[in-house]
Amino acid sequence: SRYHQDLDGPEHDPDRAAELVEEVVAEGEWDGSIRLQCGDTPSGTEAGVLFEAMLEAVGFDVTVESVDSATSLQRVIVDHDYDLACWGLGIREANPWVTLFNNLSSESPSNYAGYENADMDRALEDMREATSLDQELAALETIQELWNETAPSAVFESSQNLTIWQDDVHNLEFTQNWMTYFDDAYIED
Repeated sequence: SRYHQDLDGPEHDPDRAAELVEEVVAEGEWDGSIRLQCGDTPSGTEAGVLFEAMLEAVGFDVTVESVDSATSLQRVIVDHDYDLACWGLGIREANPWVTLFNNLSSESPSNYAGYENADMDRALEDMREATSLDQELAALETIQELWNETAPSAVFESSQNLTIWQDDVHNLEFTQNWMTYFDDAYIED
């Protein structure tokens, strides 16, 4: 990727995490319980088990639910009824700012987690206004630093999208979100 910079991600510090959970529980307004929803697919169920073990190791009392896509969308987007959710960001090489803004900007209606950080908003604005790759990279470095400090989410995997078609299929059009338009497509005889 032209955006790769070898930047450090968040530091893994389970001892500090356990201290923080203990401190908040000691305040008496939260008992340490948290609901985690992941997909009902084999990989979603596996992710739920993995995250449950990691969270419980630092003091959380986790209830895991495996839910179908429709239920996940309803709870996260419509009802805002979740504590933690296995969710995707879908950052695209063509324009990573779009997904970062949608998920991290305090002004975005697609910021389902409710993340708010004025410094992140400024870094996103710097990225949007960038007129060169160097300026985009500088903004992304700031975004990574803020991500490391504030942990708006935890990235646990990446995936590739792939669309395959026969040589005799023509005029497919693709969006930056990997949607395929077939309105002008045809198969050559």
